[in-house]
Amino acid sequence: VISDAREIWLSGESRPDECDPVFDHLYASGVVNDELLWQRIRLAMEAGKPGLARFLAGKLADERYQGLHQLWAQAHQAPAGVLARTDLSDEPTTREILVYAMRRLARRSVARAETAWQATAARYSFTRAESGGAARALALAAARGDHARRVELLDAVPDISVDGAIERYRLREGIAARAWPRLARWTEVGPVSDLNPLRWRYWRARALEASGQPESARALYAELSHERDYYGFLAADRIGAEYQLNHKPVGANPAEIDAMKAVPGIIRARELYLLGKRYQARREWYFELERMSVRQLEIAAHLASTWGWRNQAIFALGRARSYDDLTLRFPVPHADTVLEYADKRGIVPARMMAIIRSESAFVEDARSPAGALGLMQLMPATARETARRIGLRLRNMRQLHRPRDNIMLGSAYLAQMLKRFDGNFAMAAAAYNAGPHRARRWRNKACTEADVWIDTIPFTETRRYVRRAYFYSAIYEWRLGHDMTRLSSVMPPIPAARTGDTTNCET
Repeated sequence: VISDAREIWLSGESRPDECDPVFDHLYASGVVNDELLWQRIRLAMEAGKPGLARFLAGKLADERYQGLHQLWAQAHQAPAGVLARTDLSDEPTTREILVYAMRRLARRSVARAETAWQATAARYSFTRAESGGAARALALAAARGDHARRVELLDAVPDISVDGAIERYRLREGIAARAWPRLARWTEVGPVSDLNPLRWRYWRARALEASGQPESARALYAELSHERDYYGFLAADRIGAEYQLNHKPVGANPAEIDAMKAVPGIIRARELYLLGKRYQARREWYFELERMSVRQLEIAAHLASTWGWRNQAIFALGRARSYDDLTLRFPVPHADTVLEYADKRGIVPARMMAIIRSESAFVEDARSPAGALGLMQLMPATARETARRIGLRLRNMRQLHRPRDNIMLGSAYLAQMLKRFDGNFAMAAAAYNAGPHRARRWRNKACTEADVWIDTIPFTETRRYVRRAYFYSAIYEWRLGHDMTRLSSVMPPIPAARTGDTTNCET
């Protein structure tokens, strides 16, 4: 019990008041000594909780620890002053506090932090890990603040200190700056973090190609071209290879389907779904899915699809990590309505299907936490403005749960975004997700290749959304029986801000 309480107490965050009686027992028992208090003070300072550290420091008996806390508090409030001191001992805790001070100063001014650190580093015997931590902090501050030397500072981070944050910024900034030789070097080995490995390999190939290593680039493109993915399709385009769909139906047999239909939780989920009690149906469904094998999940997906419960078919396949049945993963409900309004608005039908699949997974009464409604996830204000523009009487927001009305309004809004951005689908999709004002603001000073622009969109959600819009569009061309369009042929350059010029784009 004491060990459990100690584990809960030893945190950089404040704990609920309900824990106080247990913690009082820890203090009274003598378990919490100065060494343990200092461990938690360190955690609190690293977590950005100086108030908690100050409270804990009040319990310290050792004057040395008290002095170290005072120094750390000064590093938090006045980091430049602490970095300028010459009277500090050269020992691990002091160096830890100096690195912390450098991080704090870097958030205020990268230039001041870099100058101060150069002087500080000359006075103390920082280890490789400590120096690397300082370089990492400086690089992250520069990248987050769009500092002019951010690529150079990212390059200065030693391998020992490269983590997911550095990898993400190296990839984004390397692409944005077209720092191809550096990007090729940074991607020599796979990512240490959970970065998308296909994204990593595609941009390595692009960097190698732009750095005068076409053979190595082509080999990477050839490997990637076998992947059914946005990056796999782009890689195929770079070498003129065919897209690989690798479609493999789940293929449930009657015995498997009958066995799944007999599961009590599945029976309850089905009945609740038919009664329109979607929330309760989902609870029963999810409870049963938790206990299923991969094959059972695939059968459940097949069954949900036959019910018309398409989003739960998609969910079950995702839970099984079974991605090869494209018929189940990319259903085509309301196809007639989509084709009608795609033709009326001058939109590629597959793009409308892609937006619906991405926005709601075909849940007709979908409602997002932000309040977006229906198949194409329209915000009420957007729906009202679009309805006025096209002459549709919108009596109430429940009307957006009607597939035909939602598609009528959503297609009109998507067409508006396409018109606003001169038919550029990348910008229109970004605008549909994040708003047209942001899509305009994200344009660069010079004309930008579409794949570069998409992968440097500042919002992670929108970046992924635009990539999905292109990938899903390609799949839906196949699903609708249309010829598949090369992604590169529908990814024109992003025009420069203000001028709208698309000439002289780098290749």
